[in-house]
Amino acid sequence: MIKTQVLFILSLVLVAGVTATAIPACSIQDQDDPTLPSDSLYDTKFTLNTALPDVNESYVIYRTVTPDVSDEYVKKMGERFDTYGKAEKKSESTGRIQIIDNTGEESRCLSVYERSGGIVYEIPEKAFPAFVESQPILPSKAEAREIATNFLKTRNLLPEDAEIESVEVDKIYKEYMIGHEGPTLSYNMTLDVHYSRNFNGIPVYGDELSVIIGDKGEVVEVIKSWRDVQPYKEVKIKTPELAYSDLIASRFARPPTENLYEKVVVEDIHIGYWMEPRITEQKVVLPVYVFSGTGTVNGIERPYVEFVSAALSEEERVIPGNSP
Repeated sequence: MIKTQVLFILSLVLVAGVTATAIPACSIQDQDDPTLPSDSLYDTKFTLNTALPDVNESYVIYRTVTPDVSDEYVKKMGERFDTYGKAEKKSESTGRIQIIDNTGEESRCLSVYERSGGIVYEIPEKAFPAFVESQPILPSKAEAREIATNFLKTRNLLPEDAEIESVEVDKIYKEYMIGHEGPTLSYNMTLDVHYSRNFNGIPVYGDELSVIIGDKGEVVEVIKSWRDVQPYKEVKIKTPELAYSDLIASRFARPPTENLYEKVVVEDIHIGYWMEPRITEQKVVLPVYVFSGTGTVNGIERPYVEFVSAALSEEERVIPGNSP
């Protein structure tokens, strides 16, 4: 029999914490009239299966505080992970600076992103093994929470506002044989302890803070893109009706996923804040409308979440007396 080994990485769409991708800055649409006729709420592709939410007229926006990501900064960050070596610029397009340490029994890699200060730490052989012979010994979810939190605390990497959102299987190793339906062998490789935060009770999306735990409770990967922020000023926002019309018109706060869906049923709408991915410069954190529900792709239903900028144009959105 011919065997095929595959390492699966589970990517969960979370309403309270969405895995970030390479997403450009939230665009602020110029709008002349913040109200629209009710027939704008109807579309053959979209079904609105929830009431439009009550929202405030204005919301605080935040300025980001980005560290100066010099070679010295990267080296000091590497010391926190016992990762030593020369800091080298690996990519101009992403702003990634990297240390690769091959001096120990296993290699360690730390990447730091200069536009955000985001980091990715890995033990590659353990985070992405090429072959697995037996089921790793993974901690319980309660143990994983404690391992992750202690790991971040001892390295001064745990933000004060971080809360554990979930503990789920991260990577699965599977083997397949020709002539068999489904995998003939499957191992849960790692657990992902995922953190989230909110600003004054409003959830933040796009942030990344995950501690990946492998065999015998060892931390094999850390992903952290968690910008520090300071309150900036208040801005007016669009009405929910106008935001829904933007959703229908595919005016999103990130590259669209909606076009994959034949049908979308919107079951929840609320306000959140959008954080850019670690490869992107972000100076201001703006509010967004978060639309979630169920989408249909090739007849199969799956979770749906999309973001629409809540901020009006520059002229319309500033509240008098709140300029910096």
